Amino acid sequence: MTADAFSNLPGSTPPAEPRKLYRSRSESWLGGVCGGIAEYFGWDANLVRIAFVASVLLPGPQFLLYLLLWIIIPREPIVPAAAIAPASVDFGKDVGA
Repeated sequence: MTADAFSNLPGSTPPAEPRKLYRSRSESWLGGVCGGIAEYFGWDANLVRIAFVASVLLPGPQFLLYLLLWIIIPREPIVPAAAIAPASVDFGKDVGA
C-alpha cells in the first residue's frame, strides 16, 4: 500500500509542504543568512547572530562560510499583498445594521 492510500482516511492531514531555506527579508541585517537559518529552524534570529559572533572567536573560516551561504542560499521570494490579505473578510456585509 502506498502513502496515497491513507490520505483519504478520516483524521488524516495532508502532507506538509517541504520547508525551504531562504535568506530572510524580514530578519536581515547584513545578508539575511542568520535570519533565514533562524526562520528555517524556528529559532530567534538574534540568538543565531550571537552564536555566529561567538564562533568568530574560534579559529576557522566563519566569514568565508557566511559569504558562501550568502551566495548559495536564495533570497526569500516577495509575497504579493493580495496573497496575505485575510480571506474571511466579507466586504458586502453591513457592520452597523
